[in-house]
Amino acid sequence: MPPAALTKLLAMSAVQLPGEEPVTILPMLVLVAALRRPGVSAWLAIGIAWIATALMFGALHLPTYLWHPGQALLVIGAARLVLTGVYLLTRNLWASTLAHVVDDWTLMAIAVGMSRTGIG
Repeated sequence: MPPAALTKLLAMSAVQLPGEEPVTILPMLVLVAALRRPGVSAWLAIGIAWIATALMFGALHLPTYLWHPGQALLVIGAARLVLTGVYLLTRNLWASTLAHVVDDWTLMAIAVGMSRTGIG
C-alpha cells in the first residue's frame, strides 16, 4: 500500500472508529434500561444487551466483508464483545474507543506488513 493511501486510511479510521463506539454503546444502554424496567436482573439485562449489540455491530459490517456472515457476525461480533467489555469494566467511552483504535490499527499494520513482504 502506498504511503499516501495508508495515510488516508488511517485518517479516515481516526474519524470513523470513535463514531462506531456510540453506535454500539448507546443502544446497549437503552436495551439494558428497557430490560430492567420489567424487572429483568441487571446481570441478565447486560448479558442480553451485550450480545445483541455485538451482533448488531457485526451486521453493520456485513457490506464491508462482502456480506460474509461468518466474518461480520462471528469475528467482528466477537471483537465487539471485547471492546464493549472494556466499556463495561471502565464505564468510559474513551477507553473502549482507544481499545478499538489500537485493535484496528494493529490489524491494519499487520495486513500492510504482510502485503509488503509478500505473505498476504
